[in-house]
Amino acid sequence: MVYKAINHDHASKSIRKLLDFRNTRYDLGGTDILKLAKVNTTSYGLKSWRYLAPKLRNLLPESDRTIQTFTAFKNSIKKIDLASLLS
Repeated sequence: MVYKAINHDHASKSIRKLLDFRNTRYDLGGTDILKLAKVNTTSYGLKSWRYLAPKLRNLLPESDRTIQTFTAFKNSIKKIDLASLLS
């Protein structure tokens, strides 16, 4: 869903509103980094889509974040253990 919202406008406007790119004039290592949403509670906020979706995408290697086609992106993601990224 995040890939489609960023690259192809196939997601609804409400989903695209939840994602925001970080703007900085400093080189902080990496490009196209999404801002993490501010959460009010750690029990529910850290498990919300609004927080987890950008966090997982930011943890992907740069090469995976810049893939141009959805099919290639899906094939690349299948090779990654996403649960281990969050640990």
